[in-house]
Amino acid sequence: MKTINRDECVSFIENIKMHFKENFPFLKDEDRDNFINRFDSLLEEEEFLEDKINIDNLIKRLQQIIVTLDNSHVDLSEKGKEIFKLNKELYYKAGIVWVDTDDEPLEVVSVNDTPISQLIDEEVKNIGGGTLEWKKYKAVNKIATSKQEYGVIITAKNGVGGEVKVDAEFEKNRNKRFKIKVENGMERSYKREDCLESKILEGNIGYIRIDSWSNAIEIDGKNIAQLVEEELEKIKSSTSIILDVRNNDGGNSHYARLVASHFIKEKTECCHFLVKKPGQKDMVKFTEHVAPEGEFYDKKIVILTGPICISSTDMFLTFLKDTGRAVSIGQTTGGGSGNPQSLDLHLGGRDFNLRVSCWRNYRNNGQEIENNGIEPDIFVEPRPDDIRKRRDVELLRAVKYLIDKSN
Repeated sequence: MKTINRDECVSFIENIKMHFKENFPFLKDEDRDNFINRFDSLLEEEEFLEDKINIDNLIKRLQQIIVTLDNSHVDLSEKGKEIFKLNKELYYKAGIVWVDTDDEPLEVVSVNDTPISQLIDEEVKNIGGGTLEWKKYKAVNKIATSKQEYGVIITAKNGVGGEVKVDAEFEKNRNKRFKIKVENGMERSYKREDCLESKILEGNIGYIRIDSWSNAIEIDGKNIAQLVEEELEKIKSSTSIILDVRNNDGGNSHYARLVASHFIKEKTECCHFLVKKPGQKDMVKFTEHVAPEGEFYDKKIVILTGPICISSTDMFLTFLKDTGRAVSIGQTTGGGSGNPQSLDLHLGGRDFNLRVSCWRNYRNNGQEIENNGIEPDIFVEPRPDDIRKRRDVELLRAVKYLIDKSN
């Protein structure tokens, strides 16, 4: 059991408090003081008055305090920790957790005899910020990771209610996002189609899937915005375009803005921010605009959205949906924005990272994006039977919408 002395504990917490005071955009001084006082109260608890303090217990308690901010871009995590990932993909859709098989997706009932609903409820408590659907999506991702290797039994049911047992294992996760992909235990470099896809659909409708705005994406020496531009060139003869960002959980908003700029005719106000800067007591308000850049695509635009869409993808919706340039179809987005400022911390020979949001993002209608998300213009959600039959109802609805509009 790794322990530290109390002076180390106090110093660690003081650094955390200072990072929050300097960066987090509290709306009221009272909110800031109440939050900071929770760290001071922690230091007065009997466990943390001892000469030897358990590091893991301390980190857990600090994380419990931090999650009360209910902000999607605030967290305290350990760096360099080895992660094991379930070799059977679990995913959350239509209010259900699924596991794929060769025959059909199966509805997950339990993992090692613990009901999946119980596992999700436990994980959601430890996730700060975003809509409830976003938190459930994140919870399923956490359930599918572990700190050690071991086997599990997934109990699921098929479309007729029959019980199916699926063997799975937590395996060493060698993936480096958008650098190395692991398939059947073998490593390979990421390819364009892993994060991006374009094609022409019926009715001469162009389609582009964009799964991330990450800085880590670099394929053939090009970033994600440049790659999207190449895909746009391939479908420029289409009469309309569907931008599918349902699996895009953010990244660099600059890339999202560059892509959006191809569909904008003139500089347009899209949202505003309240920003907390170190050394300044009051927040600064500034207005965000999206402006034309590069080739303009004068076509009807539909954006497919869902609860995974968060952060820079929420902003992408403000660039195009909230300016009236595009129609969104699907479900409400994840609802998160924060431009987190990172602080590296060291404790007992271990390395940690604290991320703290420094802004609040508001839509043109005045609604804060955090925890609310951006609702679709046309709500479409798959039913369980759609998922079992691998029927993409959001995409089908988007195609119908654009064909109807062209007639």
